[in-house]
Amino acid sequence: MLETFLSSGYISESELIHKISKIAKLRKEYPSAVETLKRELTLFPMWIVYTSIITNNYQTVFGLRSNEPRIHMMNVLCNGKGETNTHLIRFHLLSLFIQLKTTPTTIKEIYKKYSKLINETNKWDGEDLLKSIRRAIGRFAKARIINNNQRLILDRMEFRNIDKYDEESFYLEEDLGKFYVNDLLKIYEYFLYMKDDVDLDDNKFGIKDCIEITYRYERFEEVVKYLKFLFDKEKQFLDALTPAQKIIYKTNYAPISGEIMYSSLFVKTMIDYADSRKNILERRRAIISDNDTNTGSTNIDYIQNDLEKLQTVSTTLQELHTKINTYIIRLGL
Repeated sequence: MLETFLSSGYISESELIHKISKIAKLRKEYPSAVETLKRELTLFPMWIVYTSIITNNYQTVFGLRSNEPRIHMMNVLCNGKGETNTHLIRFHLLSLFIQLKTTPTTIKEIYKKYSKLINETNKWDGEDLLKSIRRAIGRFAKARIINNNQRLILDRMEFRNIDKYDEESFYLEEDLGKFYVNDLLKIYEYFLYMKDDVDLDDNKFGIKDCIEITYRYERFEEVVKYLKFLFDKEKQFLDALTPAQKIIYKTNYAPISGEIMYSSLFVKTMIDYADSRKNILERRRAIISDNDTNTGSTNIDYIQNDLEKLQTVSTTLQELHTKINTYIIRLGL
């Protein structure tokens, strides 16, 4: 991943010069702010590190295909266009593997368990579901989220003949698997860029990608639209289940955090992120006010504009959170 960061295009001579000059200017204009904004003034902010690893390539935003996918982050948000339950199956299977810990299981065993969610309402085809499970497991294996005692198998697995590995046993690589659940799926930048590689069907929420939208808080609005899209998919999924199937889902495939829905978990994460951004902006505004200069009022205007946009996003997130909670109560799980 470090190699990807260094070769991503996010580090360039012009960027270095820009950041160094920006730090020098801030030190001159707001000398008392340097320590307070130490995190903001770092030469390589963490969002750049995450972004370069997640997207793999600066220009294309989402990234190039690599012959070594294990060195890049896997997109858990989608399993591929046309796959059965494509927007949820990777979440579900990742939760299943984490619950199994290091206990090995096979693709056939997973299919036997997951196919219990098939009924007349959701109308999943059994063979198509098996293909989707194979694809998800293949991606997990390539990313080394799951492992096999015969490492050669992972290196040789190809999606066009993955059915040959239905009887192979796989188990969770606990550190990496938990990193995805406990860390990566709590990072704003992960959702920001990975949503651009999600099959959005008819895109009824009008989600725009990071090429079209470049302003930070307008991008945040697009992430919120994705969360609305995810809630809609989860609602369709859960509404199609019988009471007995809902219990199977809650026991085996729901988020390990204790939440019932992934959209609920991610909305809470984004609310926390919005609060942290608000605190940073308010801190900047206070520092500029205390160190008034000729450019201070202009900078405060920019910050005020950001705060107003962020407040709009926060309000939408809170409304979505309330809507999801109301639905969860109705589910009775």
